[in-house]
Amino acid sequence: MARSNSILKRCEELARAGFLPEFEPGMTIGRGFADLGYEEFALLSESKIVSLYTGRESILPQDDRRQFFSVPSADEIVNEIAKRRFEIKNLEFKDQREWALTLMRGEEEIRVTSSSLYEVLIEGLTEILGK
Repeated sequence: MARSNSILKRCEELARAGFLPEFEPGMTIGRGFADLGYEEFALLSESKIVSLYTGRESILPQDDRRQFFSVPSADEIVNEIAKRRFEIKNLEFKDQREWALTLMRGEEEIRVTSSSLYEVLIEGLTEILGK
């Protein structure tokens, strides 16, 4: 599934916040290209990737891995939130325009909003990692 530049940018921010899972075959990864935007890839093997935009296969050199970031599924994000002992206290679609997510861990509360369900989950995990 090819995602928009804005979502891939949020995934890159998630990686900068500390979400750095090991690269495994089958996962989706992304990379930013200066002024050109982002591209999304499927990891076919430890060193082979395929572009989800062009279908072109290429080699992923070990030295270039730090330029790539994970593009997690919604399930992976929810699992990571739970792993960090936060629970989803509330998830609401307000006025059919905006998603609002409330995460709780004890008395600690995190509230984020976004225009898409996927993005609000990314924002929530980014906030958790930023603490």
